Amino acid sequence: MLEGTVDIPNPPSRSIPSSVWANRDDPPVPTKAILNFTSNGQLVLQSAQGAQMSIANSPGGETSASMLDSSKFVLYNSNNNKIWQNFDHPTDTLLPIQHLLVEKVLNSSLFDSNHSTDGYLAMYPVGTPYTIDYGYWNYKKPGQGNNVRLNLDDNGHLHLDNGNGTAGIVDLNLGDNPTKAIFTAEAQPGQSSIKPGSFLTVKPTATTNSSWLSPSGLYAFGFHRQGNGYAVGIFVEGIPQKTVVWTANRDDPPVPADATLNFTSDGQLVLQSAQQGTKRRITNSTGVAATSASMLDSGNFVLNSSVNNTIWQSFEQPTDTLLPSQHLSVNEVLISSVSDSNHSTGRFLLLMQQDGYLAMYPVGTPYTLEYGYWNYVTPGPENNAKLNLDDNGHLYIDSITGTAGIVDLNLGENSTKGLLYLLRIDADGILRLYSHSMDQNGTWSVTWSQPDDKCLPKGLCGLNAYCVNTNQSLGCNCLPGFAPTNQSEKSSGCERNFTADSCKGMSYTMELVNNTKWEYKNISVLSLTQEACKAACLEDCKCDAALFKDGECKMQALPFRFVTLHQDDSFLALFKVGISTPTTDRNVSKKSKKEVIIISVSLVAFAIVLVISGVVMYRYRVWACKKESNHGNIVLSEEDSLRSFTYAELEKSVDSNVAEEEAILEEWAYHCFECGELGKLLNEEEVDKKQFERITKVALWCIQYEPSLRPSMKQVLQMLEGTVDIPDPPSRSIPSSVWGKE
Repeated sequence: MLEGTVDIPNPPSRSIPSSVWANRDDPPVPTKAILNFTSNGQLVLQSAQGAQMSIANSPGGETSASMLDSSKFVLYNSNNNKIWQNFDHPTDTLLPIQHLLVEKVLNSSLFDSNHSTDGYLAMYPVGTPYTIDYGYWNYKKPGQGNNVRLNLDDNGHLHLDNGNGTAGIVDLNLGDNPTKAIFTAEAQPGQSSIKPGSFLTVKPTATTNSSWLSPSGLYAFGFHRQGNGYAVGIFVEGIPQKTVVWTANRDDPPVPADATLNFTSDGQLVLQSAQQGTKRRITNSTGVAATSASMLDSGNFVLNSSVNNTIWQSFEQPTDTLLPSQHLSVNEVLISSVSDSNHSTGRFLLLMQQDGYLAMYPVGTPYTLEYGYWNYVTPGPENNAKLNLDDNGHLYIDSITGTAGIVDLNLGENSTKGLLYLLRIDADGILRLYSHSMDQNGTWSVTWSQPDDKCLPKGLCGLNAYCVNTNQSLGCNCLPGFAPTNQSEKSSGCERNFTADSCKGMSYTMELVNNTKWEYKNISVLSLTQEACKAACLEDCKCDAALFKDGECKMQALPFRFVTLHQDDSFLALFKVGISTPTTDRNVSKKSKKEVIIISVSLVAFAIVLVISGVVMYRYRVWACKKESNHGNIVLSEEDSLRSFTYAELEKSVDSNVAEEEAILEEWAYHCFECGELGKLLNEEEVDKKQFERITKVALWCIQYEPSLRPSMKQVLQMLEGTVDIPDPPSRSIPSSVWGKE
């Protein structure tokens, strides 16, 4: 430079490195060198003298390149799959959202930082063996070999973890002091470390808070509105539109306004309510007591041990939302909420499967192709994938070990640092990537979503109904012979619009619907013509519909679940519809029907109790008499002879006996049900066994000790009508969520 043979560039600022990545060991090129992205997809550095050097050691076939805001430079093929990125080839610098995997190194000009396979992060002089004799610094990571990576996020959080989540996290720097410039103008500063003895109240006062803020005030952990009460969760606080991203114990009932959240002296987060008389733990950390907690600017709430190890974090217990720098690994799920205002468990889930697929299903169904409604294949072998979202809105799937490529769902290369992102599976079963601008007056907008067909989520419209998509709006239609259960709630499904008082004594017709499919439950499969198939279903009291295709007739029974229309399917669906005298007021008809069923249930239940009481009391008296007779002649003592009783004595005696006999009746009825001997309850009297079993199951549900286990009257009606299956009555300890949400 002093001789003037080369140009002298301006010296860089001393505050940051002038370069974060380069082809560092190649000789410098002169000023007239050019960098070409060639027609065959190669990055080639060429000097004026004709010398050429390849910049990226990619396999070829690149069709595009991008420089992302994360400082990641990537090359893509024609399928938009990432085939090379500088993040996989670090030099001396690690940037936010970049990882240092096993046997990867950061090399300074003289030394290197090495991730060896024994689980240690260590430093050595370059060119020396990676042994304790030559190392001059190391840090041990929990877990053993080949499974460790070093991470740095946008908040300066520097930590070691393992890719498959089977061990904890070691924090080198918590990174709880940086701020997000986009929200600091409006947000209040948060508390970097929360100590045992701290607590929150639903209503903030001069001395108490309702939430703990992250350092920048972007996120908060604490109380938020849920139904007619409150719940504990994490929400975006730094924008006007408070957005819940995580909920603790999401299926627990809301707590009242007197609730408190305590970070106890033994390191537990406990939710208490004097009004409810309840005490519930928020976190499931065990073994190690937490000595501090932090709400991080990443949206992650963490509990730390005395040696500053993370022993619990909300990022490992996702509900319906994935935040930037959070991962969804194999066998982990996002489960939708009931609605935007009710964050209890909803009806759809997103699963990272073991077989390498990212897929969506209705909750409670097998993870098979029959029930899935969307999937995306992941790169690499099984048990090796994770879903990622970075701060730029880049949504992608990669392998834990870094041995396979990357599949991009949303590139996010046009985003700016002024956007906040989150990924959510919504109540309608659609997976959406949302962004919010740095403008405090901004709103959430959808950047990406799947599936494109909003009617694909199975069960979106409930039982006996199907989804229709017209003019960009969704609607729910009932099958022939059905009417909406609740006009104001489309997902509530449909119920029979006629009352089948007697199968043989009522007239029916069969209505045809083309290209219809649902979860098939065959009563029987017959080889018939279409007309014969219709006639067979009309004659069979168990048949509610028939599917006909290519001479095969499949008899079907209620309820019809996951009904969809497929234009490419040649099945003909024939539905049995009752022919009845129409009424001018359907509401009056429904009310009358409900009253009849309620009265019937009451009378049947009362009859069961009377019959069982009579049988039990009779058997008890016979047993008592036999017991006495075994002792020979019966001689009445003064205590056993006739005497008079006061009314109060008789009332006390009767009340005591009734309570005891009621307990005996319940146990005997349940025992008969379990043993399949319900006939004993009616002294082997001839009855419709299936109908009696249905009524008995409903009755056993209705007398559960725990009120939350008892079905609502709406559910009782649906069970008696046959529009929903009746699960077997539970033991006394079954979870209260068995009936779900209405």
